[in-house]
Amino acid sequence: MRRFFLLAIPLFVLAILAGGRVEGSGRDRIRSAHPTHHENGIECSVCHGLAESSRSGADNLLPSKGTCADCHDVEESSACGACHTNPDAPEAAARFVEIAQFFTHEAHVARGMTCEACHGDPSEEPRLPEKTLCRSCHATAAGFADCAVCHSPSETLLPFTHVKSWLWFHGADARVEGASCGGCHTEGGCQECHAGDNVRPRSHGLGFAFGHALEARGRETACASCHEEAAFCVSCHIAERVLPDNHSRADWVLSKGGRHAEEALFDIESCVACHGEAGGSPICADCHGR
Repeated sequence: MRRFFLLAIPLFVLAILAGGRVEGSGRDRIRSAHPTHHENGIECSVCHGLAESSRSGADNLLPSKGTCADCHDVEESSACGACHTNPDAPEAAARFVEIAQFFTHEAHVARGMTCEACHGDPSEEPRLPEKTLCRSCHATAAGFADCAVCHSPSETLLPFTHVKSWLWFHGADARVEGASCGGCHTEGGCQECHAGDNVRPRSHGLGFAFGHALEARGRETACASCHEEAAFCVSCHIAERVLPDNHSRADWVLSKGGRHAEEALFDIESCVACHGEAGGSPICADCHGR
């Protein structure tokens, strides 16, 4: 929708500069009619009655000429100009096609939703609902599984912002507009792409592995944005068989203390970085409390 709007702006400007109006382009279109019908108390269902039973977004829910004939004299050629911008060659109203092919109006109507809830104020021209509106009821699912409820695989769902260079700059935008990303993507989706050594964040420099324990304690929330479970640390250290260098000393743990006790007296912060509290008691108590 936004892409269409952006493309329409230069066409409109060119028409003005050429000394003409959009209406005089040679093609017919229907004048804005919703505000007038609303002022006259015409309900949405009078013109769009098929919407209540529609089960596909591909259904043509625009009123037919016969529907208009219930109120208007469609046989009087002089009256065509009331709705058509080119009454000499009137055409059927243009409509969007192949948008949310599996979308069902019927199900939404059955749940008590009104036309205004999705299409805006009836005194203005209607609009297509944006993704944020859908998210007010529908939660984001991993793998775009929720999108498939309404959209077919053949539909192009990428926003106009997702150009070819988007891959290089999406990180900065995600930090500023994370909520808008959540309309389509879950945090798990980020992790699937950034897993392992693929696209490490800037904070994970070449020497990050040597000091990341203290970083993790000082910025636990930041780490949790990607590493949701603390078990992630354990699984990595076990797989890589990684222990701090001093833990390999023969005298690190002795029957009467050992070097680890001395290290703890001088640098307990480093100990706590990995050996935090478990069950409300310092992990030291697991051994020394026996």
